[in-house]
Formats: sequence, structure tokens, C-alpha cells
Amino acid sequence: MSEPRVLLCAPALTADESASGLEMLRALSLPSATKVLVTTGKFDTEKEAQAFNIEAGYPGETAHLQTLSRWAEVTEWPDARFRDGYDLFCLQRILSQREGFDIAVLLRDGFDFESRWSNLSDDLNGRMFLTREMSEGGGNLLINLADSRANRFLNRAVHFYLTGRAYALEPYDFDGALTIAAETVELEAGFDDLGPDMVGPADDSALADVEQAVSE
Repeated sequence: MSEPRVLLCAPALTADESASGLEMLRALSLPSATKVLVTTGKFDTEKEAQAFNIEAGYPGETAHLQTLSRWAEVTEWPDARFRDGYDLFCLQRILSQREGFDIAVLLRDGFDFESRWSNLSDDLNGRMFLTREMSEGGGNLLINLADSRANRFLNRAVHFYLTGRAYALEPYDFDGALTIAAETVELEAGFDDLGPDMVGPADDSALADVEQAVSE
């Protein structure tokens, strides 16, 4: 059985974070893995990873990032809500330009990641996503791109942050926000099965219904 094609994405908000992300990626040697380092400008990856300048989409993408920061009302960048939304946005942008992967990893904690990779990839089977190693500095997210719902899931997750809904979660939890996005995709799939004659125009009602159920 062939190894899954893996995208390892190390998000970064500053040049210093890009440097840290590069060291994290350098330490990993997963088979069939493509390493992508998010940068905010010109950055030498020393041929250890592919650079992805998240600010290259100016002005459109910058407006999205500004929306995230306004919703979060952050005074310091480490705010978890803003950072989770930003990192998801980075992963979404990369996947919109790179195809052919079976698994996408939002890599924010490289400690002992490679030694646990086999168990993590096994746990992902049959699931849309998996979060692991959550800590104060964030945790890793694995997305099963072999799942036909994966793209819709990631789009819904990013939308959840861009619209500000994630910042209404109390207490806030990254896994909880992603679960809402996944359950929304499941609900929308049920609508799709009914056919266009049975469902009205698409809107955010499915997302709102799941949010209300979770809050109760």
C-alpha cells in the first residue's frame, strides 16, 4: 500500500515565526510529504520547504485578515481565536493552489510529531478531521482530503471565523469550532440529498442551527 501524500503546512504571522516554522519542518522526514512554510514576505527556506507568501494576494486576502483581527478585537496577536482563524485561512489558501494530497496537516507543534505520525494517520481514517496535542501555543490539525467533504469542511471552518461566529463561543475551543463546521457540512449534505426542488437558496441557516444546538 502506497504512503499517503501529505501536505505539511507551518503557518506564520511574522518573519520570526517563519524561521521557527522552518526549523520545525526541517526536523521532519515523513515519506511522501510536501513541506510548505507560510511567510509574510521574501524568506529563504534553504530548500527545506516551499515558501508561500500569504500576503501575495493583496488587497483581497489582506482584507480577510483585517476582518479576522477586527472581530477578535485583539490587542495582542497571540489571541487564540484570531490565530486559529488566521492559520486556517493560510491552509485554505495553500490548498486552493496546490492539489493532489491525501492528508493536510496544519503543523503548529512539531514535538514528537513524527514518532506519532502512524497512530495519528490511523486515527484519521473515517474522519473528516483530527486535532491533537492541543496546548497553550495551539495544536495540530489533520484534515482527511480523501474525504469528499474535506474542502467544504475547511471552507465552512474559515467562514466561521471570517463572519465572527467563532468569537461568540464561550468558552472558546478550537476543536469545538471545527466540530461545528463539520456538523454543518453533515447537515448540508442531508439537504443536498433532498435535491434542489426540496431545498431553498443556500444561506447560513445550517451553520446557525448547529451553533444553537451546540450552545444548548
